[in-house]
Amino acid sequence: MTAGLEADFIKFDEPDAIDKGKKRAYEAAEPSTSKPTKKGENGKSRKEIEKQRSKKAPWMADVDFDNLRTASELLHREVNAFTKFISPSLTEHKTREYTIECIRRCITSRWADAEVFAFGSFETRLYLPDGDIDLVVMRKSVNQYNKQSMLHTMASMLRQANLAQSIQVISKARVPIIKFTSSFGGYPIDISLNQTNGVDAGRMVNEILDRYPAARPLSMLLKCFLSQRSMNEVYTGGVSSYSVICLVVSFLQMHPKVRRGDINPLDNLGVLLVDLLELYGRNFNYDVTGISIEGAGYYFSKSSRGWHQYGQPYLLSIQDPQDAENDISKGSFNILNVRKVIAGAYDMLTNKLYAQASEI
Repeated sequence: MTAGLEADFIKFDEPDAIDKGKKRAYEAAEPSTSKPTKKGENGKSRKEIEKQRSKKAPWMADVDFDNLRTASELLHREVNAFTKFISPSLTEHKTREYTIECIRRCITSRWADAEVFAFGSFETRLYLPDGDIDLVVMRKSVNQYNKQSMLHTMASMLRQANLAQSIQVISKARVPIIKFTSSFGGYPIDISLNQTNGVDAGRMVNEILDRYPAARPLSMLLKCFLSQRSMNEVYTGGVSSYSVICLVVSFLQMHPKVRRGDINPLDNLGVLLVDLLELYGRNFNYDVTGISIEGAGYYFSKSSRGWHQYGQPYLLSIQDPQDAENDISKGSFNILNVRKVIAGAYDMLTNKLYAQASEI
C-alpha cells in the first residue's frame, strides 16, 4: 500500500515535522474517488496508477512498485523509503556539528577546564528535522552552589557571541538548564551542567541499536508520529525519545516470530509496524504490566515494584536500562490519549492494507 495516498494514513504529511527548512514541504495526496482495477484505468496499469498517486509523497519517488506480491511488502518498502527520507543526511549532521562546535569554543574560551558533549538523539542520530540538540557541560569545579551562576554567565556569553536567540535560564528546575534557539541553523538547544546520565544513555542506546537494527526505522516512525501530535514531550504528558526506543526494542524482544528467529526484522518492517501499533494501541495491559529491555527483555508486574499508581493505574511503566529502580515513563500522564491515537493509526493502516491487498 502507499501511505502517501491517504489524507491521514498515519499522518506523515505534516509539513511542520518534515520541513523546518531541512526537508521538502509537500502536500498530502487527495484520496482517489474511484477504485483502480488490476488491469488499470484509462489504459494505465495498476503500478502506473500507484506511481501517479505517490508523486506528492516525496519519499516514494524511488520506491520500486515492481514484483510486489503483497500489500505488506509495499508497506515494508515505504517504511524503508520514509525512514531514509526523514533521517538526517550527512550535510544536516555536519551543520549541527558545526553549531555545537561554535558553542563549545565559546564556553571553553572562558573556562578552559570545561568539556562540552552532545547526547540524546544527536548521538544516536535518531533526531527528526526539527529535533532539538541536548548538550551537557562537564566542569569539576562547579558544584550545586555556583551552578546557577555559571548558567547565567554562560547564557550571557552565548548571547554576546550572537550564538543564541530567545535564551532562557531555567535555574530552579530539578535539572537546571539553558534553553535557546541557535542563531545558526535555528536549532532548539538545551544545555545542562554535569549531568552524566544523558551521555551514558546515548552510548547505551547506540549499543542497543547495534543489537536490534530494526529498532532504528521503527523508532523514527513512532517518534515522527508522536511529534506531529505534540505527544513527544514528557512535560506535556507525552512519551520521550528514550521511552520510544525502549518500547520498540521491547516489542522486538517479545515478538514471538522475532524471538524464535522465524523472521528477519529488517526484511519485515511493514508487518512489524502493524504489529507494533496493534500491541501498544490495542493489546498491551498498561494497568498491570511494566517493561524491561534488560537482557533478552521481559514484562513484570507493576505492583510488585511499587510502580502501580492507584489514582492512575493506566500509566506506562518502563524500567530505566541504566537504573532498575527508575521508571523513565512515569511522567507520561497523557498516555491514554497516546494509546488512543496509536490505536487509530492501527485501524487506518489495517483498513488501507485490506483495501490494497485486492489490488495487488
